[in-house]
Amino acid sequence: MVAIVTFVSRSARHRFSKQNELVIRLIGGIGIEGDTHAGKAVQHSYSRRKNVEQPNPRQVHLVQEELFDSLARDGFSAGQALSART
Repeated sequence: MVAIVTFVSRSARHRFSKQNELVIRLIGGIGIEGDTHAGKAVQHSYSRRKNVEQPNPRQVHLVQEELFDSLARDGFSAGQALSART
């Protein structure tokens, strides 16, 4: 099975939605360049209050594009972060 990445997103601020980008740069051990979750140490405000040196569990969400298609047919508009069509 071959998957095609149809879009990627990032945000420089902690917020619910991320903006779609034409291109992102992945940095080993850091994450997506310019994304608020990038870094060697944890970036979530709640977790940073507990331990600022905690390793960063960087977030990557792979969502099948077909899910967005199905939600749209049911009348929902879902935000999109990273999607792959299989």
